[in-house]
Amino acid sequence: MTRASKWLALDLRSLGLLRICIAFCLLVDLFFRSFHLVAHYTSQGFLPLRNYISLPHITERHWSLFFLGDSPFLVTLLFLLYATFALGLLLGIRTRLCGWLCWAFLLSLYHRNPNIANSGDSYLLAILFWGNFLPWGRFFSCQGKTEKSDSEETYHQSMAGAFLVFQVMFLYMFAVVTRTGVEWQVDHSALYYSLHLEHFETWVGNQVGALDSRVLGLMTQLVSYGEFFGPLFLLVPSARVRTVCVAALVSFHLGLGASLYIPNFALAAMLTPLGLLPSAVWETRLGGRLNGFLSRLSERVGHRLPPRLIRSGSKSPAGFESVYQMLPIPAMALVIFCLFWRITDHTLIPPLAPVADLFGLNQRWDMFSPYPPHESNWIQAKGLTQSGRLVELRTGGDYQESPQQSRDDVFLRDFRNYAFEYRLRGEASSLYLQGLVQRWDRSHPNDPVVVAELVAFQATTPSENVLPEYGREVWEVYRR
Repeated sequence: MTRASKWLALDLRSLGLLRICIAFCLLVDLFFRSFHLVAHYTSQGFLPLRNYISLPHITERHWSLFFLGDSPFLVTLLFLLYATFALGLLLGIRTRLCGWLCWAFLLSLYHRNPNIANSGDSYLLAILFWGNFLPWGRFFSCQGKTEKSDSEETYHQSMAGAFLVFQVMFLYMFAVVTRTGVEWQVDHSALYYSLHLEHFETWVGNQVGALDSRVLGLMTQLVSYGEFFGPLFLLVPSARVRTVCVAALVSFHLGLGASLYIPNFALAAMLTPLGLLPSAVWETRLGGRLNGFLSRLSERVGHRLPPRLIRSGSKSPAGFESVYQMLPIPAMALVIFCLFWRITDHTLIPPLAPVADLFGLNQRWDMFSPYPPHESNWIQAKGLTQSGRLVELRTGGDYQESPQQSRDDVFLRDFRNYAFEYRLRGEASSLYLQGLVQRWDRSHPNDPVVVAELVAFQATTPSENVLPEYGREVWEVYRR
């Protein structure tokens, strides 16, 4: 198809590429989560299940496979199972089964510790959900097709395919309509403040943030108009327009990921539009080479696997398949309801939010809405040991209370640890401080902590001719 003659048609080869990209994102995400497996998901961490269940703001817990137990052995086993299913999705083995299991595991991680979740997790959940209703295992999989015949059509058109396109559009358009602050609408300083947040800093972001305020203001307006109107071109029934739009979205997130330290979200949002590439792209020289490479690779891997593992299995009954393909309709209605409910205030909780949370459909694309923060926040855990030594319990080094040291802290560069610490309030901060003390005591049984403080710091983002202001607040105190 040189033109997208069928409205919102998706190419099966593009869907196969999308499956590979999403599985790759899941494996990368799981790899980095594993570094803090004990701290974030087990009984030896900061939120053991025995305390997590009693937290007042999450008494209405949703389901999670990680509620089965929080021993390090069980959690490690669940992580290995998750990795196995993600690898199966990558290779195209029992694609629908592996896809839904990956969705269940990712949603379980989200529900087990929502304090470290981010928009990248929500986006991966959404794409996984819609992808599982699509035939994205037909190409580039160990049990699917490798090359198409000359007479075979490779496009796919369905409700789920249209909803996948809408999902990509919603990410940008609903983010724009909730950005009502003067930084976006009046003085166009939103990009300046975003690029000067300490925990999002990158080298590229620092260079861009040093540009003249008028240039940054123009870039802010271009981002707003581009995010709202750009995705609309995905609806144009033209292969050339669709290709340019996909390239623009990929380039946008490539620049965004280089300018802001949001690795999980940037990677998912950059790779997802590749699943919308039209058939015409695969007929080009570059597309043909990629098609041939992925086809040969999947065929070679398939030949090395046991035949029992890659066989397709029995087909679903016709009635079941018809009902299955209708399920995206109420799901999309629920997504749209939750998104529209939050247009005027992104903090509102929709009436159907508990139902949407069960399936990971309670979406809110509100990064830097209604305006970007004007200050950076970070914490330090100050501990006094029995020997009189002052230590930073988070890093294990000597304690020095200085804003510069805090910003350069290795914990600050871990985006999940930062999200966890940024959202600590009330009883959660008490559990966190106790967990840090217990971790220190296990490593230093002869020099335990006798007094500890969880100290929160703030630094305002300086504007022209205005120096930053610093604040300090003690959130929690521990005494043996």
